[in-house]
Amino acid sequence: AVMLAGACSAQTIICPEQITAPGVLERKYEEWRSFSSSLPQYFDYIALTAGSRYQGATLVPDFDTKAEVMWNLPAGEEHWVVCNYLSSDVRLARQLPADVRVCSVRRKPVGTKATQQLNELRCK
Repeated sequence: AVMLAGACSAQTIICPEQITAPGVLERKYEEWRSFSSSLPQYFDYIALTAGSRYQGATLVPDFDTKAEVMWNLPAGEEHWVVCNYLSSDVRLARQLPADVRVCSVRRKPVGTKATQQLNELRCK
């Protein structure tokens, strides 16, 4: 989608519920053969980063409760949404449009005390 300058529109970004990611070792280990599990890795949480590409600094939420996590994004910086998965070091990253200023993720209860982020980021 092409974002027009000055057109501030609400946007929802959804992380895939699960991924199947092959593991690749950086080096070989003598007589050992490496393989990766074909089991899916399930969504864990969303992070936002600022700076050059998606490996910038992870932003601390401005608002973090049992019901919701929210970030205020300053103008003039690149911002990325990063989807994190359980039991995987693979991340999915996507740049946010430059006119986005606020993003939030709702949480759902898990068990009696814990909460987990939903995989839906709402931005405006």
